[in-house]
This record gives sequence, C-alpha cells and structure tokens, in this order.
Amino acid sequence: VMGGCSGNLQGISALVKGMKAQEAIERLKGIRCGFKSTSCPDQLARGLEKALAEPGGQYDLVLREGDHLVVPQYSSTVKVSGEVSYPISMNYKKGESLGYYIKRAGGYGNRAKKKGVYAIYMNGAVEKISKRSSKDIQPGTEIVVPTKQKSKRMTTGEVMAIASGSASLASVVVALISILK
Repeated sequence: VMGGCSGNLQGISALVKGMKAQEAIERLKGIRCGFKSTSCPDQLARGLEKALAEPGGQYDLVLREGDHLVVPQYSSTVKVSGEVSYPISMNYKKGESLGYYIKRAGGYGNRAKKKGVYAIYMNGAVEKISKRSSKDIQPGTEIVVPTKQKSKRMTTGEVMAIASGSASLASVVVALISILK
C-alpha cells in the first residue's frame, strides 16, 4: 500500500486478519478514495492479487510471528539532494524528467557526478536514473546527486622532485649520447 493514514491502515489490517486472501481481494478491490483512482483497501487487494498470481515471486512475502510491516506515509513531493545548487523538496509533476527536477534545484553543483544520479523510492528501492527518463521519477522519490571524488593534486614538493628527477635523467641521456658519438 502506497501511503494512507495510520488509522485507516490499522482498521483494514484488523478487518482482514485471518481472512483468506481471495476473500479480502473480493471485498476490497475497486474501492475508491474520493476523487482518487484507488484507495488503501484497493491497493491491498492489488498487492494480494500480485502475490497470488506469482507464488514465490517478489510480491509473495512470507511473514513470520513478530514481523511488522511498515507502510510509509504517502508523499506527493520529490526531494532533490546532494550536489545541486539548492537542495529542495517540490511537488511531483507527472511526466517530468530528471532534468526538470534538477533545474528547479538550481542545477548541478560544480562537483556533481552527473552519471551517478540515483533515486530512492518510497518502498526503499534504490536505482540509478537517466537524465531524460521520466518513468523513473514517482511521487515520494528522493533524487540524489553524488559528489565527484576530489582529484588528488601533487604538492609543490612532489612536482619539484619529478622535475629534478627528469632533469637528472635528461643529463644522463645527453652524457650517453656524447659518449657513443
């Protein structure tokens, strides 16, 4: 279930406890919440259908005594964090690409690792996302722009040591050339 208020979810949970999955699907499927196309009960029915359709699949969770399910509060925002000019949370806009959200966060920072951008979804999944793809961004997504590793620069002493060694090597080469003539 994506979101939903705690009381509603606790109520549904109490009502379906001990009920066969197929019966819960029949009772809950198609229930709508106001103007929305779905509801907490409808999403539970959809999840149960997926679990029954593919036994042992990713939706067929095995729960044991003492297990707890955590259902995150629905968020209609997208958070942009990391190496951007202005980390921000903004309203989700359907169909918009990564570039749209990065632009509204002030653009990439100077040390942004643009090819390493990833999304953290409400269900905890993490995936790399591409610049133009809009299907990767959903309500509740956090877009993270990682920082490039700082390049290690040589100190003045290291540069002097390399220059001195090169000069010495050049002197040896010149000496060898003059001996061999």
